[in-house]
Amino acid sequence: MKDFLAEIKKCREEDAKTFNEIDSDLCMLCHAYGEDKRSLFIDCFYNVKEVIPEALDLFACGDKFKARGYYLRLCKGCRGALLGILREWRDERVSLRGAAKKP
Repeated sequence: MKDFLAEIKKCREEDAKTFNEIDSDLCMLCHAYGEDKRSLFIDCFYNVKEVIPEALDLFACGDKFKARGYYLRLCKGCRGALLGILREWRDERVSLRGAAKKP
């Protein structure tokens, strides 16, 4: 357990350093460079880095970000792809309304 907590602390320290050095014109996923980047904050009580290793854990990035979860700086193309996947996920889940579900 001690090693696990030390690893989390190390990762958060690295993320805080990266967060403070972010180039706001660089997409953290596809590395597109230029204007029109947006910040995405994900706060879902899950280690988002397990599925998106590029996401930064904001816990160690100062009090104003501590409760915001994880952070990504995204270009228009990556935002559009994410919204498309979210739409598919939503539609799939909505289609389950009225269907029997396991407890």
